[in-house]
Amino acid sequence: MDLISHYRRSPTRCLYCERVPNGDEHVIQQSVGGRLTASILCAHHNNASKADDYLATWFAPLVHLLYIPRHDGSRGTEYVAKAADGTLQRVTADGNIIEKKPRLDKNDQGKIIRAVGDLAHIEHIRKQHMNAFATEMPVIAVPGIPPAVQVNLGLNDSAHAGVIKMAYHFVAGFLADVVIPEDVRNAIETGDPPPPGKYLRMVPYATSGFGEAEPLRHEVTAYPAGDDTLVTLYLFSLLPVVVKLPGVSVPRALRYIQKLDAPAPPELCEVDSIHVPFGTNMTTAADGAFRKEMKGRLEAAYRRFKIEEHQDMIVIAMRLAIADTRLYGTDFWELFDAQLQLCQWPEDHRRAVIAQTRKLVDQGLSRPWEIPLFREGRPKPPIDSRKQSLQARSAS
Repeated sequence: MDLISHYRRSPTRCLYCERVPNGDEHVIQQSVGGRLTASILCAHHNNASKADDYLATWFAPLVHLLYIPRHDGSRGTEYVAKAADGTLQRVTADGNIIEKKPRLDKNDQGKIIRAVGDLAHIEHIRKQHMNAFATEMPVIAVPGIPPAVQVNLGLNDSAHAGVIKMAYHFVAGFLADVVIPEDVRNAIETGDPPPPGKYLRMVPYATSGFGEAEPLRHEVTAYPAGDDTLVTLYLFSLLPVVVKLPGVSVPRALRYIQKLDAPAPPELCEVDSIHVPFGTNMTTAADGAFRKEMKGRLEAAYRRFKIEEHQDMIVIAMRLAIADTRLYGTDFWELFDAQLQLCQWPEDHRRAVIAQTRKLVDQGLSRPWEIPLFREGRPKPPIDSRKQSLQARSAS
């Protein structure tokens, strides 16, 4: 049974006004990888709210770092990063910086005699005959090096309203009628944080009510809680959040899963109703341990991403290691590790690849280079000189 079609509701009025719903609203915002839609808003209120804007900005570095697939077919996102000199730079989804306009020196006639900046801008200047010299122009090209990605751990106040909105919209789209409280409506429309602790709590990873962390996913689950509803949200398999919907009653527990490791359709499944603690906010000590574990999970997710990104290079390294094993009788795993070192892979990434490969070989796959370690849909990285030499050797 298609549970999405089975449970999708068709309310007669918009959640925020008396108009008729006529647009597909993403339960989890498309900007962070959501794909499940519900017809619960009119065209006016289906436009991005301030809460959506703040949520997208807060999670943009994480969406960029993990190259999250989105419903519109794109992957990753642009975001604004702080460079080493303190200036802000806009970085594209594919990791390039959007250069500022070049610095220009002009003569008395207003013609350019010197330009410093990105080559694309300078080439435009030349083609438009804006320079003072007919055939050539002094040029200094400044290569753009993107700054390191700085990922925000946890949720700041500006992102709270966007997460609470997810909970209300999921229930309204698939379980029951809701009346959104005035303070929540105001927070969604303006982006101002709702009253602290009233609707949303970050909780430890061991809290009941959450599903699996693998593969990388978003997850939203609504649980009956007497006259209220408690909604657990597991964002990026990193952020466990409980949202309380006072006065909202749902007939059953329902879970939405959105896998993020590759473009995938949304999934809806029925789950058992259980007690989910809303409780109090974490203590300082518990919060420190939580953030340490979150950092570890993020690093593991990024290692998996890098493994996928360099799929073909790993396969070549495997084949070379097998060839050297047959030639010299040396241990395959040592040679495989050596090949990855030649590719300048960090030690923790090498360990992750080797451990995953060992596990699959132990399951009976005899040829390591044919192990299906990776998923389809990720663009291959540019071929560098090291990779070209590997390809030439494996072909010989």
